[in-house]
Amino acid sequence: AAERLAGTSPHAPAELAAEPIRAETVLLASEPGEDVVERVRETAAWQFLVVDDEGRPAGVLRRDDLRAALNRRSR
Repeated sequence: AAERLAGTSPHAPAELAAEPIRAETVLLASEPGEDVVERVRETAAWQFLVVDDEGRPAGVLRRDDLRAALNRRSR
């Protein structure tokens, strides 16, 4: 979305390409891996915000990346 916006309207505010963060798409970095996998399976989203124990953004987990990691692990 950001690339499309930059290509068509390079001076438009970046928030026009932003996606809202829903509570169910926020994961704690300290959550056990099994809990993360379960939440990702149950939530219809393609990416998840990972926050540290103080609530600060720590990263983004993409569903496809998690799926690929689990596939490599099961081999």
